[in-house]
Amino acid sequence: MSRHSLFRLALVAALSGALPAVPACSSDATPAPANASIADVVREGNVTDGQLRLVVANEAQDWAWAGGQFHAPVDGGVLPKDTPFEFSWESDTTVDPPAAGAPNDLQMVHLLLFSTATQPNLLRVFSTLDSYTPNAAAWETLKGAGEREAITLSLTSATLQGDALVVDGGPFIGQSLSFTVE
Repeated sequence: MSRHSLFRLALVAALSGALPAVPACSSDATPAPANASIADVVREGNVTDGQLRLVVANEAQDWAWAGGQFHAPVDGGVLPKDTPFEFSWESDTTVDPPAAGAPNDLQMVHLLLFSTATQPNLLRVFSTLDSYTPNAAAWETLKGAGEREAITLSLTSATLQGDALVVDGGPFIGQSLSFTVE
C-alpha cells in the first residue's frame, strides 16, 4: 500500500470515529484529578464529596442569618501567628425542626472560603462542625498570606438531607470578614 493510501485510510478512519481520539501533545500533559474543582477542599466533620459538589454547584443566595455569622475572629482582627486560630460561627437552618414534621436526618453544612486579593482560593473548608482550627500546613498557608495582605473569610451554609438540598435549604451567603496575621 502506498503512503498516500495509508494516509487516506487513516483520515477516513479518524473521521468515522474508528480510531480513538488522540490528545494534543504537551510536555507537561498530566490528567486532571477526578474532582479537580473540589480536590483542594479540606473536609471536616461528617461531609461527603456529593454534598460538597452540590453546595459548590448551586449559586448561594444572600441571606445572612441563614448563611451564618462568625463568633471569632472579629472583622479587621489581627490573629497571633504563633498558634493556629480557632475560627467559629453559627448559622440557623431555614427548615422547621423535626417536631414540626421536618425530617430528623437534616444536616447543616458550611463552606469557609479564605481568600486574598492575589489568591482567591487560598483555603477552602467544608464542614458539618461550627468551628475550624487549621492543621499545621493550613495554618502556615494562612499565616504566610496573612502576614503579607489581609485575608477575607466568607461563610456559606446549607441544609441537606443526605446528599440533597432540602427545599429552602440554601446554600446561603453568610458573613464575610477580613483579618491579618502577625
